[in-house]
Amino acid sequence: MSNAAQNLYDAGLSTKSRVSGQKLSIRAQGRFIRPLSAHIEGFSGRFAQQNKKIRLNRVDKGTLSTRCLYDALHARYGELHWWPADSPYEMMVGAVLTQNTAWGNVGRAIANFGDRLNPAFVLQAELAALAEIIRPAGFFNQKAAYLKALTQWYARYDFDVPTVRREPLPRLRAELLATRGIGKETADSILLYAFGFPSFVVDAYTSRLCARLSLPAGNGYDAIQAYFTERLPVDAALYNQFHALIVIHAKTHCRKRPLCGDCPLGESCERKGV
Repeated sequence: MSNAAQNLYDAGLSTKSRVSGQKLSIRAQGRFIRPLSAHIEGFSGRFAQQNKKIRLNRVDKGTLSTRCLYDALHARYGELHWWPADSPYEMMVGAVLTQNTAWGNVGRAIANFGDRLNPAFVLQAELAALAEIIRPAGFFNQKAAYLKALTQWYARYDFDVPTVRREPLPRLRAELLATRGIGKETADSILLYAFGFPSFVVDAYTSRLCARLSLPAGNGYDAIQAYFTERLPVDAALYNQFHALIVIHAKTHCRKRPLCGDCPLGESCERKGV
């Protein structure tokens, strides 16, 4: 996602840490830092008060450059330090549970694990019992099966982050995509946030922002991903921060029914589709 939020995870670190009862984000160099609140909710008012606007230069045949877009969003929202989780495995579980549901539901499902959120428990648990634990996340029967499949994939690498990181990114991505319940967005999220690979994540917020700004990113996951990766350095920290910036901006301003007042992109946004 953006400037220098180093690799989301320093190979091998998987400790739990808590400060003031809040979950802490995984970050490089073995440090834990506070996460982006309860996944962005409630932050719009604070950011709106900062009242920063940047006139974005239009390049790339009349469209915004990815650099200008990044700089404008970063100037407004700062470092976001994603993904909030206590360990790479918790991040992986969250990536599955967040499919087709709000993050608040995911948080409740994760809380239901208590101190049992680990690969051994998920592998050994009865499918029905696991489904009951994650019930708040919705589609719990399907997602229970997905979690078992993903954990079985992780078992190939002895649940060890450095072992995963020794493998080439294309091979890991292909393996994840062949795993039940893991699509492109989930696979790239796991690769980027759990293992620190430079795998750019595209989601509905990314698609919406590209459309409203008239960026020539094309349609579909692969086209939008290529648009960004062809214009950015190959850097996991950059991809990490950039995606987080897009999400916070979409939650704060670029909603389905946008709140355009004080938008940091307002002077350059063509508001397509609004």
